[in-house]
Amino acid sequence: MVMQLLKYQRKISLFSKTGDFYLTKHSNLCETHIVFHMVVDNTVEDGNISSRHPVIIGMRNVLKTACLNDVTSLTIPLLLGHKMSEKMTIAWCMKRAELVFKCIKGFMMEMGGWGGTEIKTLQFLLPKDIDQDVFAKLTSMLSSIFRVSNPIRGS
Repeated sequence: MVMQLLKYQRKISLFSKTGDFYLTKHSNLCETHIVFHMVVDNTVEDGNISSRHPVIIGMRNVLKTACLNDVTSLTIPLLLGHKMSEKMTIAWCMKRAELVFKCIKGFMMEMGGWGGTEIKTLQFLLPKDIDQDVFAKLTSMLSSIFRVSNPIRGS
């Protein structure tokens, strides 16, 4: 089973481009039934991506697919990665987060015209080892860009 999945992933990487995604269905993950896997390249680590970058457009397509297929809860890696690196300064993190927040907000405003189900729960995931000062600034930015119905909780 694992070998078949690895072969499948290699085939996907041969025929896919940055921003493409595929789904896997899970029954053994707590409260997670579908995982969207997005194809990315090294340009995601660059600080100069824009709202027209293929990964940002891919996030729009993930949101649209989720909306049209009755997915009501979605978790997005806010910095478009799961690990901190030396390149990720405070300024870099703030710029990336602002881009993702504003693009996701715009995509959610677009959702009304797509039909299907609204995303009821949207979570932004940060790397585990993010600095507490950066976390505090990001929570402030979140509440200024989105209207927050529940208080933001830190770990």
